[in-house]
Amino acid sequence: MTNRIFYIDLFSKTNSNFYWLDAFKRLGTTQHFDTRNKKERLENIILDFRPSHIHLGGSVKPGRSIDPRMLRRVKDKLGCGISSFYGDCAYSEYRTKLAEVTDYAYISNKTHIQINAKKGFSNFRYLPCPTEPRVFRYCPADVKYDLLFIGGNNDDYRRGLLKRVAEKFNLIVVGPHWKGTGLRFLSPTYGEGFGVLCGQAKIALGFCREAGLTLDGYFSNRLPNLLSSRAFVVQTYSKGIENLFENHKHLVWYKSESELFSMLDYYLKHPKERKEIAERGQKEILAGYTFDHHVRKMIRECSS
Repeated sequence: MTNRIFYIDLFSKTNSNFYWLDAFKRLGTTQHFDTRNKKERLENIILDFRPSHIHLGGSVKPGRSIDPRMLRRVKDKLGCGISSFYGDCAYSEYRTKLAEVTDYAYISNKTHIQINAKKGFSNFRYLPCPTEPRVFRYCPADVKYDLLFIGGNNDDYRRGLLKRVAEKFNLIVVGPHWKGTGLRFLSPTYGEGFGVLCGQAKIALGFCREAGLTLDGYFSNRLPNLLSSRAFVVQTYSKGIENLFENHKHLVWYKSESELFSMLDYYLKHPKERKEIAERGQKEILAGYTFDHHVRKMIRECSS
């Protein structure tokens, strides 16, 4: 049977949801609905489309939520599979409401799966944030920067760390809201410009937000996008990362600030090692952490 997929999310050039949409389109006939639109007719729109699968993306959240009771009515009428994905590090009570009707609720850390299991939910599954290699790809370029950080100024811990790094190394930050911080910065870059920036830097910093450091298996989409772009990544250690990647093989992680400075100093002087690690990291991420991998997995598991 041909897949007919109805995908609900908020679609913007600043998030990854168009990449999810493209992956679903490659898998079957797909119709999408933006959560900013009026929802009065959403149930009838879904019923008219007659999907075999409904997916609720990470931007379906309080303020732009979908009524689980409506989804239950649709599921009872059509017998379709339903999945959801949530990639934020903040715990979401709303995800447990969706889990009452979804076949599987996929989230990007194992800690919240354990919390929800204690609440009686057995259908949460771990799925780390993916990348889109058609966009985040290797772009050879003249090196302009020693250190690069791509991301917003939205975490006190990370901002302080970047300032201390900038005191010792040549750092450029790229993203929103860096004006006035004293850091050298460029305006936000999305899509294909991401890979170009990676090609211009010797080292890309994968600094996590403080809230994500203790979540088992958690990382934002920054890490897979950097690895897919064949960047040499120095990553903040977070719980469980060793179960997904190998240190000094696919990337490098640090556990203390002194260790970070030591690693930065060492790897800036060893370009051959950076190149080899970056190539292995790219190969590893493309082997199983793409949008195509993830949508096939969700459709398969929610149809069985």
